[in-house]
Amino acid sequence: MVAEYSDLHVLQLVVRLQACRASLPTGFRHCPVEVLAEMYNGIGPSRWPAWARRAITWAMRRLEAPALVHDFEWSTVPRTYWNFTASNLRIVCNGFKTRAALEGLVAGLLCQAFGWLDFKAEELVKWEEKEE
Repeated sequence: MVAEYSDLHVLQLVVRLQACRASLPTGFRHCPVEVLAEMYNGIGPSRWPAWARRAITWAMRRLEAPALVHDFEWSTVPRTYWNFTASNLRIVCNGFKTRAALEGLVAGLLCQAFGWLDFKAEELVKWEEKEE
């Protein structure tokens, strides 16, 4: 998988998440920035072309940090409807925490309404969590 966003850009998103005390799933805090950068593809379904996701990401740029968490979950959690719903609720919650409430609500509702098949089809990313 080729990263569409730089490690530095992703690190800036992580710092923003930490600053607002965002809701983070298990393992996110220990995931290396390089791995997060490989998981993050901007805002929009993976099946969309990169130019379309870049355009939506630019338009909804205040939601980028919550979208990073969302992409992490879609890349790592077991494919259950519960995990799917939890990830969509988390993007809404983190949208409020990052001052992107409307964008988070729209993204969460759209993902919940139309994203189940994409979630099930998304390939799981394997990475080893290092103990500290």
